Amino acid sequence: MIKINQINICYLPNDLSLKLPGDRRRFVFFANHMQISYETKIQNNYYQVIYCTYGNNLSKLFEFIKKNPKTKFIFEMVDANLSEGKWINFLKGFGRFLLGKESRVYFDYQKILKKVIKKSHAVVCASASQKKILKKYNKKVLTKVDFFEDEIKFKKKK
Repeated sequence: MIKINQINICYLPNDLSLKLPGDRRRFVFFANHMQISYETKIQNNYYQVIYCTYGNNLSKLFEFIKKNPKTKFIFEMVDANLSEGKWINFLKGFGRFLLGKESRVYFDYQKILKKVIKKSHAVVCASASQKKILKKYNKKVLTKVDFFEDEIKFKKKK
């Protein structure tokens, strides 16, 4: 059996500071709690596991997945992005390109999103209703709620 710290893991966060709630309450909390080491940028072309949050450059991720089929790719999507209408979907694809968050223009942003979901080894979501939608594109969908243990700043005395 391989120990988790013998695996080369890359976590692609919402923000490199790891201070946004989506980072610190999910993967980062879990990895710190379990003492799992990871990198936050793709620095080489070989990782056994890449855990990626929604919001990263999906064009680049899809290319990386195609070039590295042995890498286990876990995609985290906790928002209802597959339920958005065509107009918002268009604006998201075009806007993300203009903001430099995407390396290609997508007039149908859900198309690349669905490709990434289908190619992922597992998808992590936040609710049972979202899991039901995602199961149409990937059979390995896990529901994970946030860890709030480090969010509590005080304890009630009485």
